[in-house]
Amino acid sequence: MKMRILSLVLVSAACLVLAGCSKKAPKDGSDNANPGEVVTPMPPYQPSEPAANPANASDPGDIESGAAKLERELNPVFFQLDKYDLSQESRDTLTRNAQALRDTPGFNVIVEGHCDERGTNEYNLALGDRRAAAAREYLVSLGIAADRLAAISKGEEQPFCTEETESCWAQNRRAYFVITAK
Repeated sequence: MKMRILSLVLVSAACLVLAGCSKKAPKDGSDNANPGEVVTPMPPYQPSEPAANPANASDPGDIESGAAKLERELNPVFFQLDKYDLSQESRDTLTRNAQALRDTPGFNVIVEGHCDERGTNEYNLALGDRRAAAAREYLVSLGIAADRLAAISKGEEQPFCTEETESCWAQNRRAYFVITAK
């Protein structure tokens, strides 16, 4: 009997450990901690992998300068809390990004959808996917070939800023662009 109770306690404890805890909801329940605050996002983090060389390029120096130029010109777009719709500012940024992509045809781009740390991992992966898809679809609507763009979700796994403030969380709610080879 003691063995059966001990087994039941161990299995229950293991289930609780594996289930984990859900994340905390926003403390203030709003999109902005300070409604009048102007949030100026910092530049995006640098991807861990450098841009790859396109197969059709002849001079490695041209490839590197093209990738560096494109990297400088592609800017992230930012989202409100729990949103994936594009603001006018985001659409303006994506319009400039589309022009940079038209000017540099030898590269493809991965659009990464990112979230802040609030919400569950599953929720943030799904939201990141919708953010990346929204940015990708808008670029396609501006004439960028769909086969040059891939969309993936990073959820909350690669934050740019790690402080627990609204201005920091706002920098993490983004679509970020990673250059790849054609």
